[in-house]
Amino acid sequence: MSSENIYCIARMPVFQDTLLATMRPNYAIKSPNGAVFMENGGTAWVSAYNTDVWNYNIALAKEIVAMGFDEIQWDYVRFPGQANVFLGPGNSEEARIAAVNGFLARAQKELRPTGVFLSAMYLV
Repeated sequence: MSSENIYCIARMPVFQDTLLATMRPNYAIKSPNGAVFMENGGTAWVSAYNTDVWNYNIALAKEIVAMGFDEIQWDYVRFPGQANVFLGPGNSEEARIAAVNGFLARAQKELRPTGVFLSAMYLV
């Protein structure tokens, strides 16, 4: 809470991340032809299976906390909703749930000492 009694929330998209997918295409979800998948022709996704993506987002959240935000609101903490993409070997509903839960659990563990509040949005 700021000195002006303002509660600051940082909305942070996690797995829908065109910048990261463009800069690190090996992190990106791919189309069947092997190209970076672009949802609706413009937005790329990175894989929730990739722990390097987790590390990136947790490090970014720590920087945001250091700026003085009271809460991190994770957004797009899911896989894309389209069926024509390659999500990775061994992909299943259980594996997708485990990946998202694993990210959230690790983020909570690493950010807990900062005192920041965490929330997550899930819209389909």
